Parts: sequence; structure tokens; C-alpha cells
Amino acid sequence: MTAWRELGAKLEDLSSRFASPLTLAFVALAAAVRWLLDPWLGDSLPLVTLYGAVTAAVWIGGYGQGVFAAIVGYLVCDFLFITPRGVFGFSGNESFVGALAYAVTSGVIIGLGNATHRERHKAHGHDELLRTTLASIGDAVVTTDLSGRITSLNPVAEALLGWTDDAAGGELLSDVFHALKEDRTPIENPATLVLHQGRVPAATNHHLLIARDGTERQIEDNAAPIRDENGLAVGCVLIFRDVTDRRRAELARERSERELTDFFENASVPLHWVGPDGLIIRANQAELDLLGYTREEYVGQHISKFHVDRDVIDDALTRLLRGDALVKFPARMRCKNGSIKKVLIDSNSLWNKGHFIHSRCFMFDVTQQKREEETRSLLAAIVAASDDAIVSKTLEGIVLSWNQAAQRLFGYSPAEAVGRSIDLIIPPELRSEEREILARIRQGERVDHFETIRVTKDGRRLDVSLTMSPVRDDSGRVIGASKVARDITERKQIDEALRDADRRKDEFLATLAHELRNPLAPIRHSLEILLRSEGDPRMFRHATDILGRQLSHMVRLVDDLLDVSRITRDKLHLRKTRVDLASIIQDAVEASRPQAERDQQTIELLLPEQPIFVEADPIRLTQVFSNLFNNACQYTEPGGRIWLTAERQGNEVVAVVRDSGIGMPADQLDGIFEMFAQVDDESERPRRGLGIGLTLVRRLVQLHGGTVTARSEGRGLGSEFEVRLPTAETKADLEASEPARLMDPSTRRILVVDDNRDSAESIATLLQLSGHRTFVVHDGLSAVEAAEHFRPDVVLLDVGLPKLSGIEACRRIRSHGWGKGMVIVALTGWGQESDRRSTREAGFDAHLVKPVDYGDLLQLLAALLPLS
Repeated sequence: MTAWRELGAKLEDLSSRFASPLTLAFVALAAAVRWLLDPWLGDSLPLVTLYGAVTAAVWIGGYGQGVFAAIVGYLVCDFLFITPRGVFGFSGNESFVGALAYAVTSGVIIGLGNATHRERHKAHGHDELLRTTLASIGDAVVTTDLSGRITSLNPVAEALLGWTDDAAGGELLSDVFHALKEDRTPIENPATLVLHQGRVPAATNHHLLIARDGTERQIEDNAAPIRDENGLAVGCVLIFRDVTDRRRAELARERSERELTDFFENASVPLHWVGPDGLIIRANQAELDLLGYTREEYVGQHISKFHVDRDVIDDALTRLLRGDALVKFPARMRCKNGSIKKVLIDSNSLWNKGHFIHSRCFMFDVTQQKREEETRSLLAAIVAASDDAIVSKTLEGIVLSWNQAAQRLFGYSPAEAVGRSIDLIIPPELRSEEREILARIRQGERVDHFETIRVTKDGRRLDVSLTMSPVRDDSGRVIGASKVARDITERKQIDEALRDADRRKDEFLATLAHELRNPLAPIRHSLEILLRSEGDPRMFRHATDILGRQLSHMVRLVDDLLDVSRITRDKLHLRKTRVDLASIIQDAVEASRPQAERDQQTIELLLPEQPIFVEADPIRLTQVFSNLFNNACQYTEPGGRIWLTAERQGNEVVAVVRDSGIGMPADQLDGIFEMFAQVDDESERPRRGLGIGLTLVRRLVQLHGGTVTARSEGRGLGSEFEVRLPTAETKADLEASEPARLMDPSTRRILVVDDNRDSAESIATLLQLSGHRTFVVHDGLSAVEAAEHFRPDVVLLDVGLPKLSGIEACRRIRSHGWGKGMVIVALTGWGQESDRRSTREAGFDAHLVKPVDYGDLLQLLAALLPLS
């Protein structure tokens, strides 16, 4: 089709340039044809062939060439075929009429031909303009007729479709234009949509064009009907352009935007944008999750609403608006639940033509990091301040850290220890033990309270308790060990002392059981003797002597136990008075003499001629020396000797009790005064005593402001105990310092109250034997009634009574005028300090604990009821 159009265009161009010669040629051809027909036509129709020449001349040259052809042709044919032939001019009316008819006919032909020539020339100009336009535009253009067959392709369409205009001419559009939707589904034929369905696309389509050679291109296309001057569709025009590059760029941009959006929304780092007014214009899910807000609660709000420190965010916004970038900018964010997140902000600004658009902020949550840093700082401070040695080391045993406590414990400074093997402080014989521990650490085990020995810088060996834990890296792999070492040397010593004390306690309990059982047998036997003696005075006295000795022994045991209990709880109180030490020593010796005489032991006293006065509790000080004498008798062989000397040394009196007994090894001297301590006796003598006597001695001496020490040259060489006491500050009269003697008091009325009838009757009998008048009752109500009627001078009142307690009975007696002057003495088995306080508060004058020594009772009565 293009070739034919090009040929027509060339012919049109030639006819325009050679119109006159062609007109002459057409006239000559018409004359030649008439010449050839002349034998048949003769003189008739001489101008008949000229009409074709005039028509051809008008076609190629228009009006002028038509007139030219008509005139020249008439002259040629007039000369050749109109009679008379061979001359010019009109030969008659007939020639004139023929010429006139020829002129009219030629004029009509020229008029019609000229009009056709103008229209054709005009159409050719339009076609040429359209062809030039279509060839010059960048879009591909395809035209079809009403049947959808292609009538033209412009060069761009040829290039995109892979078809030439000639090859595509007459082909159906669907056979040449192959296009798919972007999802590669087929599209409807554009010509069909436009020509048959009357659907004109409202917008440009985006399709995938497949060329004749299979090349795929992204195109934008549109189609429209071609209409004539009457508005009727005569064809279709399809316009499309190659947008592959642009579409690829658009798709790349869309993909980039999607990726950016996806990155923004799904980034693990919190992100937000803030506008120039401080309002949040965008925030990703990570930031919302971090702070706990919904998008509606967060986006659109002023950023300062979520900052704890307003001055901090104001400073940040000022710097961003100034064009500064924020790097690791610290801030504190307020979460929805009220908690505070510590963050670091990296931010810069987006600008457009000098205008601030928005900030671009990255937030890094460092709350946990800060907490860990604080924890590490705290741990470092704890490690530095710890009294335990804390050491870290590699799995090969190389020291990595060494705190101050480690330096204090082992003697090495951190500079001396770090980088060296931990074998530095491990005894050679225990280094295999360390390897075994490190092997367990490698397996992730923890070693708790492992007791072993370590060596200090100066060579001392320490008992230590180790706790070792594996140190792991971020992946959980064990990379080292942390060790806490505690010096347990003192604890070991305490443990050993406790074990020794426990051993001595067990020995004490066994001894106590033995000591308590021993008197019971002779007591029981003595009772049998009394039952069987039938009034034999000798047997009666023998039995009562045994009962007295054994009862005294049991009383002494119980008193010692009670005294130890009081001392342990600091409840032992002294009743000090100024006394002569010699009298105290004499009383103690007399108490111990029966035991010495039984073992045929000799007691030698060396006392000063002048009295030495001390401020002391006579009973307790007597107990001190009595215990020392008893101890000397116990550990001295029969026939041995015991010495006691006393002398003044400055402001002190020094009393020494020495014996020729079994002595003591040097390692037992320091512990001999401890509770339950016993001297190891290699002899076969039965061991006696509870191991508390010397404990009482030391504590009682200390309560008197003195000291007691023990010495011995060794086993078999005897022992020596030295007591030092401060002397009284002023001299006192000998009579004032003499201990109260048992005097025969005048007869007293004494009420004895005890629910134990044997106890009440026996004490009443003793008092009667001493010349007193007694009256006995056995409950608290009877005690109050008897006190009112009997009006005694003294009431010996038990505390635990039926019907009415002794405490309440005392209160009732004291509530009456007749009872205010009575001497009321508590006689009870309860001897704790709280018991004494209760009786004192109830109105008792004194408190005695059963069993009461009768001599002590008489001495108390003498003190409370002096002779008038």
C-alpha cells in the first residue's frame, strides 16, 4: 500500500511539472485516434476524440490545460477532418454549430474536470499532510476500516509491531496488534470495542505489547473511531506509545516506595517523622510497640507529649529546625503504661527548597542496656567493696580480675595477680583438684561451697570456701569462671571449738547422769537402814550421816547448774559486803575438809596475820574457794598435799591454791575454764564433777573485779590456781567485817506454808528444835487466815500453792495493817530472775530456792530480825 501511494504521489508531481507537454501529447493522441478512425467515420464526428484529450488535460492541469487542449485540438481537427479539409475557418452554418456544440461540451467537461482536479489536489495535500504528520510523530498509529482491517501503519507502528505498512495492509488488527494486560491476560480487540460495541476507552490503557518477533514492550494505548463529514464511523485509529523505560522506572519507583514503606513499617528499629509544628506525621509499628500506643493515640500528637523531659525535646527540635543532625541524642520516653524508656535518638531533617519538611528519627531503646550498665556498675562496686575475694579467670586458669578483698586475703595486688596462673595461690598438692573443678566449669556446672586450702603471698595456708560459676558469652558458650573465696579459718576454728564443746557437753550430760545417780543408791540404802535399824542409835547416826552427805552433794550439783544458768544469762547478782578474806577461806576449807580427810590428804594454810578486807558476796566468794579446794582434792592422789596461801600485793590480794595432783598438759591450760572442760586423767581414778566448777570460779571472780589463772608444769607435777581480787578501799572494823555468826535468836513466831507436807513438817520441826514457835498450813487461803489469827513474825511462804498462789497470798497479807510489818520469805523451787522479780514486786522480803541450807536460813532470819 505504501508503494502504490508513493507511485501516485510521484505521478501527481510529474503531471504538475509537465502539464503543457502532456496536454499536447493528449491532443496529438486524440488526433491520431481520429485519423485511424477516419476510414469509418469520414467527415462525420470530426471532434469526437478531442473530448478525451480535454478530460485528460483538465485532470492533470486543471482549467487552463483543459482550455488549452480544447483550442489546440479544435484547430488540429478543423484542419484535418472538417471539410473542407486542409484549411482553417468555418465553411458554413453547420461548421459553426458544430464548433459551438464542441465549445459547450468542452466547457462542461472542463468545468467538471476542474472541480474534480481541485478536490483531488486538495485531498492529496491532506493525505500528504497526514502522511507527513504520522511519519513525524513519536506515537505509533494504526488505522483500520469498518471491518477492522488495517489500512495504514506509521513508521513508529511498523517499528513497534514488527510489520511493514504493505505487509499489514488488509490484515485484521487482532492479527497484527498482539497485546496483553499487565497480568498477562488477553485484552479485547480495540477496533471491535470502538466500531461494533461503540465503547471508547475513557482513559489510557497500560498493556504489554508482543511484537511480531516476540519482543515485549510496555505500552500506553487508546483507540477512537474515524468519522466522515456526516459523523459516520468509517474506520478506527489506534494510537500507542512505547513506555517500557518509563514504565520500568515507574515500577522501580513503586517498588522502591513499597520497599521503603515496608522497611519503615516493619523495621525493628523504632522510626517516626515529625513536622515543623512538632506533630508526629508518621510512626512505624516498632515505635508503637515500644511505647504501647495505638497509631490513633500517637500519630498527630505533639512529640513533646511523649517525652518525659520537655527541655530535652525542645532542644532537639530547635537543633533539627536549625539543620543540625542528632547522633546518639539521649532522651526519656513516657510509655502508655506509665513506665519510662531510656532511648538514644539519631535524627536529621528533610528539606525542600530551603523549607523544613519533616524530621527522620531513629530511636534505640537502651533501657535494658542502661539497666545492665547500672547493674554492672553496682556489681563492680559490690565486688570492690566485698569482704570476699572475687576473682575471674579463663578456662586455662589465667587470672583476669582480682578485687581488693582478694589482695587483703592472699597478699597479692591486682598488678601482681592479673595475667598469672591461679596456681599462684594453690598448694602444689591441690593443683589437680583445681583442674577437676575447671573441667566441671567447662561443662557449665556450678561449684558451691567447696572447702579447700589456699596459700598467701607470705606462705600462710588458709582454709577457704569456694563458690565457682561459669562465665558465658552472648551465645551461651562458657568462656571463663568467676570465683568467690571466703576465709573460713576462723569458722573452722569455731566449728572445731563447737565440736569440742559438743563433745564436752555429751561428757557433761553423761557425767551429770552419773553424778545424779550416784547419791541415789546410798540414799535408798540409808532409808532401808533406817527402816531396819529398830532404834539402834549407832545405825541411825550412820544412816543420817550418809543421807546428809549425799543430799549435800546433790544440792551442790543443782546449785552449780543453776549458777551456770544465771551466769550464762547474766542474771547472777552479788550481795557485796566488806569481809575478811581469811574468814572466807576458812569456811571454804571447812566445807572441803571431809573429802580431804577421807582421802587422807593434807591441807596447809598460810594466811596473813592482819586481816585483808575485800568487797565481796561472802557466799559466792566462799563458793569460789570451795570449788578450787574440791577441784584440788579431786585431782590429787590419796595422801597428797594441798596448799593455800594468801597475801596482799599493792591494792590486790593474791590467793593461790596449789596441789600435788595429776597436773595438766600445757595445751589444756587455756581451755580449763571453759564450760564442761575436764582434765584428761590417764589414771584409773573415777572421774567426778560436771566440768562447770572452774567456769563458775572464773565468772564469780570476774564479777568481783578480779582474775583467776591456772598453771602447771605438766602431767604429774600438780596444778596451781591464782586468784587476784581488789582489796577494799578503806579499812573497816574487824567486827563489821566479820561474817554474821549463827546466834541464838530469841523465840520467833513462824508460819510455814507449803503444799508439800513433808517439806513443811520437816522445816517446822527444825525451827522448833531451834527454839521457835511454828504453825503449818498447806494452801494460800489458809495462809492468809493463819497470818491474821497467828500474827507470826516470819512467814515462810511457798509460791506454787493450791486455792490461792503464794504471790496473791502475800499481796493480801500486805493489804492489811497487821501484815505490813511481817517478814515474808519466798521458799520455792523457782529460782529464775523473773521469779525473784515477781516475788519482790508482790511484797516478799527475801527469796530462797529449795532445797534451802538450814544454816543459810538461820543466817537470813538473823539478818532480817536482829535482836532487840
